[in-house]
Amino acid sequence: MSRDVGYYWLRIIIYIAVSICVGTIYFDVGTGYSAILARAACGGFVTGFMTFMSIGGFPSFIEETKNFYQERLNGYYGVAVYVLSNFLSSFPFLVAIAISTGTITYYMVKFRPEFSHYVYYCLHIYACISVIESLMMVVTSLVPNFLMGIITGAGIIGIFMMTSGFFRLLSDVPKPFWRYPVSYLSYGSWSLLGQRKKESMDSKLARDRVSKFYWWVAIKSRAWELVYDWMNNRGERFRVAASDAEIQLDLIGKVHGISRAEDYFLELPDRLKDRRIYEALLNAYLRAKMRGKAESLLEKMSCKGYAMHSLPFNVMMTLYMNLKEFDKVDLMISEMTEKNIKLDIYSYNIWLSSRGLQGSAEKMEQVFEQMKQDRTINPNWTTFSTMATMYTKWNILEKGGFLRLYPAGKKLLWIMELEGKAS
Repeated sequence: MSRDVGYYWLRIIIYIAVSICVGTIYFDVGTGYSAILARAACGGFVTGFMTFMSIGGFPSFIEETKNFYQERLNGYYGVAVYVLSNFLSSFPFLVAIAISTGTITYYMVKFRPEFSHYVYYCLHIYACISVIESLMMVVTSLVPNFLMGIITGAGIIGIFMMTSGFFRLLSDVPKPFWRYPVSYLSYGSWSLLGQRKKESMDSKLARDRVSKFYWWVAIKSRAWELVYDWMNNRGERFRVAASDAEIQLDLIGKVHGISRAEDYFLELPDRLKDRRIYEALLNAYLRAKMRGKAESLLEKMSCKGYAMHSLPFNVMMTLYMNLKEFDKVDLMISEMTEKNIKLDIYSYNIWLSSRGLQGSAEKMEQVFEQMKQDRTINPNWTTFSTMATMYTKWNILEKGGFLRLYPAGKKLLWIMELEGKAS
């Protein structure tokens, strides 16, 4: 192989160039939920497409095989010696390719800081390239024709890539033939599986995945509880953040009730009891319609400086709306004004709905006028639908003519007119 300069030395240069391209495209992808797909895509590209370039060694294999046939007929050595010598001669070059490719992509993408994981990553690249090298040797012995050999090798590698679990999850791959046995023969499926398991052991990535994925998937199961128990019992590897505790408290309140949520809140260490935890508990009180505890918690949040924005007040106003205590909504608005807390679109819409449910068109219109004067607020669909509903209820829909001045309001009136004609 050392006689063919292009087979290894040029390949090393090409691998380095492609690695730089991969590293810049996936540079520092992070550990958030959106980064999971990027990390998997990067691993799939390195495992599949970059190792696919090993097919370029087929011409050299043909030349070496011709020499082997002649020397074997002369009785110099047999198949076992040829395979072993080919492995040993190519070993340093494949290691150089794996290390150069692995080092560039691993540290530019920033997979994991631990050195052991870096070593694993390089070994997995080396193993994938070695498999392709061995595959092309087998193809060379079966298909000595240059063009047919390239096509055959590319087809086999393509099948292995398709069943590796990247383009379609292994659980979704048709079981006859493709799942069993092709996916088990595919080097890519084992490589990606090992890489995903290594990545999922990362505390921050696993925490983000649990926090954002289990929030909506595991509501109706006990998977979230098992995962968090597993994380909490491994404090040396997983440091639970306030965002994790916030979502777990919310899940406990939805699944087990407010009492368990309160117990969980009391058991949390002080370092985790930040604004988000208090807001999660306040939301739990909203769902349970526990006005007294919600008011007490809001007062405590104000003392700690956690109620300096509109969200806690919006939650309280929603609670008062659910309890039909509309006068308390006005008190919340007054308190926000006194504390110079800016109302957002949700605050205005709740206030607007409260005034409408009190049966006062004049007071509702006062809120709308205040919204128009606030340059940071753009009335939305909820705003206009609330006002149109109230005007219809009071049988004074002619007062809603001003809604045509707004795109959303104009569309709403058009829909209402169509419904009126249909009825």
